Amino acid sequence: MMTHDHRKLGVEFNNRGWELIEKGSARTPEEDREMLSAAHSSYTHWAKAGTAIHRYKAEMQIARVYAELGHAQPALFHFNAAEHLYNQVEKDLAPFDIAFRETIAARVHALAQNPAEAELHYARTERLAEALDDDDRRVVLADLKSGPWYGFKP
Repeated sequence: MMTHDHRKLGVEFNNRGWELIEKGSARTPEEDREMLSAAHSSYTHWAKAGTAIHRYKAEMQIARVYAELGHAQPALFHFNAAEHLYNQVEKDLAPFDIAFRETIAARVHALAQNPAEAELHYARTERLAEALDDDDRRVVLADLKSGPWYGFKP
């Protein structure tokens, strides 16, 4: 498989993963499995043909998917893997990506029953969202307001 094929598939699987995340509670069990598979597939292709930013975003998506499905340990594992990459790519990320990172961090920590960390990241998201343009702010805050939050109440 050529590099451009891996990149194309990385994008397609990433987009499909987000489509399914956005369905929320309307997803079927089969779509839950597809969502998880799409996130992992996206990472696999970006690992072969992408940059550290692509791998970072793919790890964050995997963490978000596991959080969506209620699996704390793999959510934390992939969030921590993304955090390792974050230190390499932070300077190259758009403000949207940094704010969205905080929404995922808040959700993962809420699921893992780390309320202080969840609150910290939730508050950071709200603060960072204020500086975004209207469209990006809407996306970040919509994700922040969507469930599941596993008993965490900001």
